[in-house]
Amino acid sequence: MHNPLVLLFKEALDELIAQGHYYYIRQSYPRGKTAGVREAFLVTPYTTYEQANKHYEAIKSDRRRYLYLVDDGKYDKWSVEMERKKLYVAATQPEGYRVYLNRLKDRSWKCPAELGAKIKGYIKRNTHWKPRGADIEVGLSLQFGELVVNLEYQGDKVKVRLDEIEEY
Repeated sequence: MHNPLVLLFKEALDELIAQGHYYYIRQSYPRGKTAGVREAFLVTPYTTYEQANKHYEAIKSDRRRYLYLVDDGKYDKWSVEMERKKLYVAATQPEGYRVYLNRLKDRSWKCPAELGAKIKGYIKRNTHWKPRGADIEVGLSLQFGELVVNLEYQGDKVKVRLDEIEEY
């Protein structure tokens, strides 16, 4: 499985909090599991409770989902401090766990060759597109923690879950 995301670390968390990201959604992240990793998670920062709650509700079936509130001045300081500490512990990458941030490792994502072949197979079976060479624009984004491949060809756009493409 292709894993283009970066690990969460303290400095990134400090920067996000300084920018006003006070809400964080944690969810299962199976693509982050490797040998020796018991469980992998994905953390997504938000600046508003409404955005965070929308994400939280979208992943109802994830038994590992969690909403961290690290500071917004509206809640009990003790509770907020406990949440902040939990998130910072996650950023230390405890043994047996990997915690990823919803940010790409590379500023500009480049489609790996193996994935490119699978995308071609997906396009051939699921679209009527007849591309030649590099006519197709391929991008990657996250929607509620789910990696999505964005394909564009002659003004036509398709969004496909990365998991679905990897099946080809």
